[in-house]
Amino acid sequence: MGEEEFLNLMNQLGFFPLQAIRHDILVDSSSAFFVQFEGMERTKRAMSRLRKLKWRWRIKREVPFFAYPRRIDVHREDDDGYADEDSAEDSELDEPVHY
Repeated sequence: MGEEEFLNLMNQLGFFPLQAIRHDILVDSSSAFFVQFEGMERTKRAMSRLRKLKWRWRIKREVPFFAYPRRIDVHREDDDGYADEDSAEDSELDEPVHY
């Protein structure tokens, strides 16, 4: 299935993504699609609808059907240390807890 066919299928199902990019999986000769929606609200709505479709179509839990959106963590080769991975920078652990 190509990107254009996938977008047509998504539109028929009531999903309206802005863009879909096909990614071939060489291990089992299948493919995956990275889908971009208009905003976070539409992305959340699409994820909940995909979860319902998986249940309605009785797809087993072990079978990958969709994955949740995730922020990527990009590091450059010339960076020596990463501020987001420094455990000393975890200041929220040092703050007192107020009940």
